[in-house]
Amino acid sequence: MQCSCANGCFVEVQLVARTLWSGHLPSDLTLQDLSEWWHSASSACGLSSQHRVFSGPFPQDADTCLEIIASQAGARVIRKSGALLLTIHPALHGGGVKEENTTLAKTRVAALLLERGVGLPETTVTVDALVPKLGTAACLKALASGETLLQWQQLQEAASTVGVQLPAGDNRAERAAQRLQKAVRRKRLEKPSPVKASDFLLEPDSWVGIDHQPVPILASAAHDCTGVLLLDASEATGVDLDLLRNIESDALCVVIPGHTCPDPDSCDGRVSAPVKHRVSGHRHLLAACYHNLGETNISPHVAHGSEVSVQGTTCCAFSMYQADFTEVAWKEVTKAPVRAANEAFQSRGMQQAIHSPWGRVFKAAGRPSQPHLCDQCSFFAKVPDPLLKSLMQQSGFNNVFVVPRTWDRQLLPGWAVVWVPGNRSDVEKQISLIAEQHGLVRARNRFGVRVPTAVFDRIYKQLRPGQDVPVNVQVKVLYKAGPFPASAAAADIAEWARQLPWTVRVMKTLGPEFWLLGAEAIPPAHTAHFNQTPILISEVKSRAAQQPVIQAGGPLPRPSSSAEDGVPPDPWQEQDPWSQYRASKAGETGGSRRPTVPKAVDDQLHLRVHTTESRLAELEQNVQFLKEAQANADQERLQDRQQAAQDVQTVRSELQSLGTSLQQQFQMNLDGVRQAQLQQEQQMSAGMAELKNLLLACNDSNKQRRMDHDL
Repeated sequence: MQCSCANGCFVEVQLVARTLWSGHLPSDLTLQDLSEWWHSASSACGLSSQHRVFSGPFPQDADTCLEIIASQAGARVIRKSGALLLTIHPALHGGGVKEENTTLAKTRVAALLLERGVGLPETTVTVDALVPKLGTAACLKALASGETLLQWQQLQEAASTVGVQLPAGDNRAERAAQRLQKAVRRKRLEKPSPVKASDFLLEPDSWVGIDHQPVPILASAAHDCTGVLLLDASEATGVDLDLLRNIESDALCVVIPGHTCPDPDSCDGRVSAPVKHRVSGHRHLLAACYHNLGETNISPHVAHGSEVSVQGTTCCAFSMYQADFTEVAWKEVTKAPVRAANEAFQSRGMQQAIHSPWGRVFKAAGRPSQPHLCDQCSFFAKVPDPLLKSLMQQSGFNNVFVVPRTWDRQLLPGWAVVWVPGNRSDVEKQISLIAEQHGLVRARNRFGVRVPTAVFDRIYKQLRPGQDVPVNVQVKVLYKAGPFPASAAAADIAEWARQLPWTVRVMKTLGPEFWLLGAEAIPPAHTAHFNQTPILISEVKSRAAQQPVIQAGGPLPRPSSSAEDGVPPDPWQEQDPWSQYRASKAGETGGSRRPTVPKAVDDQLHLRVHTTESRLAELEQNVQFLKEAQANADQERLQDRQQAAQDVQTVRSELQSLGTSLQQQFQMNLDGVRQAQLQQEQQMSAGMAELKNLLLACNDSNKQRRMDHDL
């Protein structure tokens, strides 16, 4: 757009400091029109159109026309050529300290949220929403204090001023409890330190001969030696023991640490041998076996001890559930679960039934939790054998469920459970009439009754008539069997095992073609056929914890380093000249090192991380929706079940009323029939009487005629 010199204004247009064009423009042209031209050019080039228009160092309004700008003497710049200078300054986004402070603020806010227990996706969304609105300086000011709680309070107050709600939730205590449980499990799974006989010394006076006198402790075996020798199982095989017998010793005993005897035929028994560690000097008890290889026997001996009659006790697990108590009562239970269980049994006449409790566990939704958040608590305790059956018979009826176990926490043999369909009240009514019941059993949402194994079949038929009694198998070994046909059911697998013959319990399916079987004995063979299909039966090794060889005295010291074991050090590590140079350089530069500024995150990586976290947040939201839908479905299912039960009750009452009315109608009909029959009998009797009287009258008249005739 150009115009003549008389009607226009001579203008020079610059981009920052570069001249783009000079010429005449209409005097009534506003800077808004010039901005629209710049927007069109920026859109065509795919660039940002943000800008401001100046005349030299003087900013100008967009609605001002060229004539007015040229008339303002102190607010415009006129070039030597007489042209009005108009400069376009595009928006510039610089880095430097501002971007670094923004990154630092986001990092510190995110760290505070994560420390408060907020999830990573929610933390990312909150940080992206809070820092741009609140500003970098305000965020850093709120986080300037040293205490975490004060930082959180100040950040909440600052966020509320810009309308951002910080996510609540401080579950650090629960996470600490979970980390503690994981550490305990990890410690249990750690491989214990190996026990070597050369690391220990047998305690003197702990072994005696046939004359009850202490025998010497030997370090090695020689011809005609007498005493006790501690050897590893690898050095005390059957051949080694035979060689030691040939040295013609008067009294020689070999003690072998461990729970596995290398030569059971010549073993003289198990023993907890008192020993002393050579390095630490600590005393321990070693689980071991001993073998007498001389002409006379040597036996373990404890100088100080006494015989005490011990009352028999059984290990029992006690469990209580939140659903069985009111809110106030459950708080008292979680504070003192042992006291609550004792009071529950004392209310039913059981005094002093729980002794020496240990192993208190609190769970929420099946996972470890703090006591005030749990929905299930349990503990172990000792129960005297005379009170065991009485205690078990009260199990569940007082909201305390008792499970008898062995001392290694396995189920106590000799008992079986019959699972009864129905709710808890119905199950309690049914099993309270059984004399052989030994308590109510609970597993999630189903209930059953504990009975002796000998009466399991009879009780099962009584409680579940019309159903086949399942095979009661005491599972000792697990087996994986397959591949079976995909259409085979659990009943088919049980029938196949019965025909082998092999008594098993079908535990669960491991896919369409493999099954997990529990058995008390080994199978007849490891390969079999199922309808001409080859089947492989393989044992499933359990993760049973190994019995500790160190039975008392604490853990063994850590193994020594290679230098202490006599292994020479690596000469390259001692004579490397560069190691000294690096150490000296590290010492020189260590004190003058300046604090580093956090680097800016790469745009592409940041975008990828943000996208991933957004997807995770969306996934969590979808999972939450699914949970809510599942909860609604469960609620509707419960309502449908209640409605069905109500309909069944209505139909049952209608049938009862119909039966009553039919019975009354039948009774009335029967009474009417009886009355009609009685009336008919009366009429027949009256008719017969009249007929008899008539016959008698006829006979009298005939007799009278005869008499008259005779006369």
